[in-house]
Amino acid sequence: MKLALLTCFNLPGGDKDDRHLVQAFKQRQVDIEWLIWNQINDSVKHNVALIRSVWDYHKKPSSFLKIIKRLSQKMTVLNPPQVVQWNSEKTYLRDLQKAGLPVAETHWINQLPNAEEFAQLLNTVDTDEWFIKPVIGADASGTLRFKADRAGVETAMSHLQQHLTHSGMMLQPFLPSVADQGELSIIYMGEQLTHAVIKKPKAGDYRVQDTFGGVDCVYEIGVPERIVADQCMAYLWQRFEPLCYARLDFLRDLTGQWVINEVELIEPSLFFRHQPNAADRLVDAVLKQA
Repeated sequence: MKLALLTCFNLPGGDKDDRHLVQAFKQRQVDIEWLIWNQINDSVKHNVALIRSVWDYHKKPSSFLKIIKRLSQKMTVLNPPQVVQWNSEKTYLRDLQKAGLPVAETHWINQLPNAEEFAQLLNTVDTDEWFIKPVIGADASGTLRFKADRAGVETAMSHLQQHLTHSGMMLQPFLPSVADQGELSIIYMGEQLTHAVIKKPKAGDYRVQDTFGGVDCVYEIGVPERIVADQCMAYLWQRFEPLCYARLDFLRDLTGQWVINEVELIEPSLFFRHQPNAADRLVDAVLKQA
């Protein structure tokens, strides 16, 4: 089998964490090749394309989806185009909420509110800190943490005005738990939960990505978060065919309950460094769906 691993221009050989995945494919005699997603020509002849470190796709989401759909006419794409399309905008959280799953409280902003409208939104939750992020985004790009005072609101309105021309925006209560407890990522390969990690930001920051100084470590999953994760995956498996991979990101809300912050079905870091055997489970899932 010939497999294309899709990546971005800045990582032509993929992310270093995927070395475990590359080794696992080689051990199964799978012929692999890294391809930069927006430089693929029509002559490629692969059996499967596995989406990995395409970490700039959010800058040109429509082009990315068009390429993924075109590839799917020639080969199996994992995860499939219908999954990519659904997951490319964070409005999928509405679907999860309608299904009864606990999600982070969110106000959806598609046009710039006036001062009175914005004040009404900020009065819906008893908190003095808020968070803004794009509906289409990655790696904390376009995010803003602000206080609900005059200076903070002015900054937030300016931020919205700047970014609403590119994407709808999300307004959420800032959850302090991200700083002291971190963001929990629960990872599935195929239909199997393989591992979980906690990602914590550096002191004074809220961004958990390692590019901003965040750190991550193995997490032993408890019963409450396992129940919510399995319920979320049951919804996804019912909506789509069994997925090749999935990462569910959770935060504790202002009441201390785990809520879904994001669902990553396109290009998540899968933290193989904390569970190298998970790479074998992903290979199993790929070969099963190829």
